[in-house]
Amino acid sequence: MPAMKLRILGCSGGIGGNLRATTMLLNSDVLIDAGTGVGDLSIDELAAIDHVFLTHAHLDHVTSLPFLVDTVGWMRSKPLVVHAIEPTLEILRQHLFNWKLWPDFTKIPDAQAPYLRFQAIALGETITVSGQKLTQLPANHVVPAAGFQIDSGRSSLVFTGDTTTSDL
Repeated sequence: MPAMKLRILGCSGGIGGNLRATTMLLNSDVLIDAGTGVGDLSIDELAAIDHVFLTHAHLDHVTSLPFLVDTVGWMRSKPLVVHAIEPTLEILRQHLFNWKLWPDFTKIPDAQAPYLRFQAIALGETITVSGQKLTQLPANHVVPAAGFQIDSGRSSLVFTGDTTTSDL
């Protein structure tokens, strides 16, 4: 597997000054969460993102997702894939990409060739993208949440997003 390059784009829940909400860029094509730090990327960097892995649906972890799709969706030849546990995806469907708060990019420009696609990932499931293995791990939070182990084969880390206490 190729080396893991992880760029921290944000690690707080706020904005202003040097504050950026939670976001990490894995290599050049995978986001872990989509906080305000995404806004620091260039248009070309945004267009290169193929996957977004979300820990949970709180606004400080998803706020840039609609802007990302709106900005570069038309530039891409394939949909941006958002990976998360099903309860997180359902929150996004009901409360964000619902034609009231923001357009449903899973149907734009049409349902057969959308700008955005949701892919549920189960706890314990591993997906390989960008030469890295991402495994969904359980996390306790006030909304349905999960973390990720990111493994390059040479190094590994675990990111939990926001958590509360856990017996794990």
